[in-house]
Amino acid sequence: MGGQQLPHYSYFTYNYFLYNPAVTGTTPCIDLKLGTRRQWTGFTGAPTSNFLYAHSRIGKESKLKIHGIGGVIETDRAGPFNCVGISASYAFHKKISKGYFMSGGLSLGLYQYSINYAALKFENQSDETSIEGSINTLLFPHANFGLWLYNRKKFFGFSVRSAGNPVITGILGSNLQRHFTFAAGFTKRLSQDLTFKPAFLVNYVAKSKPSIDLQGLMNYRDLFDIGIAARSGHGISGLLKLSIVDHVTLAYAYDFTVNKMKFASPNTHEIIIGLRSCRTPNKYAVPCSAYN
Repeated sequence: MGGQQLPHYSYFTYNYFLYNPAVTGTTPCIDLKLGTRRQWTGFTGAPTSNFLYAHSRIGKESKLKIHGIGGVIETDRAGPFNCVGISASYAFHKKISKGYFMSGGLSLGLYQYSINYAALKFENQSDETSIEGSINTLLFPHANFGLWLYNRKKFFGFSVRSAGNPVITGILGSNLQRHFTFAAGFTKRLSQDLTFKPAFLVNYVAKSKPSIDLQGLMNYRDLFDIGIAARSGHGISGLLKLSIVDHVTLAYAYDFTVNKMKFASPNTHEIIIGLRSCRTPNKYAVPCSAYN
């Protein structure tokens, strides 16, 4: 089981918490998001991913340090394979210079993989030995680690997911590969009403080519974002995020597939609902430009 094993989202600038536990606590409010991704709709056994997460700052206000905690529940289904994951995260943010904070984060949790063996088809079904017939549910721990450097206008992040590289027993020669991710971006105010927010993300998994995502978003008065994204070898995406009412946002991404999959099922949809419940914000904290 090599290649991309963890869910990958088109609107990554709205979902950094799923990629890097060091993002935990970067928002001044409780940040809660519920999302779903339907890839290659209409294609039998197409991947479907869902998530629910929340994170927030905790502890007393300080101009030098911040503590953050969070948690996430994810599901991912592709054909006969189904995965459910749950994890909790912690991050510590430290002011390192005027305007800049550095955070380090760790998340720990469990993955449960289920395999519908009856749905697997082989050329010689009776002779297939790569999967032991008695195995249909696999449970193992996972750990993610990350670093995040940010100020009001820029951010840089690096993370390692599935850091323990656990072996999946019962499936010969299989293990959950480490995912290495680097992200960076900035905000540029173009006028009193418009702000440009470009970003990129590089994701590398052992024995596969790096995946490179680019995004460019235009924000109007914090009321809505509209933009475009591109992913190497896959296609382009249209992005839209709306502020519906105070503290509630709705984001949508539509992928235009350009590889061979476009002939079988070109449509991929991604919907995310965000909720922020604000207390009195930490007057000392520097907001991260990834979220502001």
